[in-house]
Amino acid sequence: MSDWGKEMTVTHISIIVTLEDRARLQSRQIGDELGRHGVVVESEMPELGLIFGRCAPDRLADVAGIEGVAEARPEGRVDLPPVDDDTPQ
Repeated sequence: MSDWGKEMTVTHISIIVTLEDRARLQSRQIGDELGRHGVVVESEMPELGLIFGRCAPDRLADVAGIEGVAEARPEGRVDLPPVDDDTPQ
């Protein structure tokens, strides 16, 4: 059976893009450029130099190479232990 005509689903990962200090004032323009590189920008924190979004895993290296981007990495996950009287939170 052929896959012809079926939509292919691309799995996206959540990413955090850290801007170079000198690029913080251009966060809107960099966000637009991220979009042209396949990133769905979800939120921006220009005062901290952070942009949050989603993209295909194979786009991460391209995103890291955009001018003004200091780092682009997958968003991490933190799991806390269950709450109980013996474990401080």
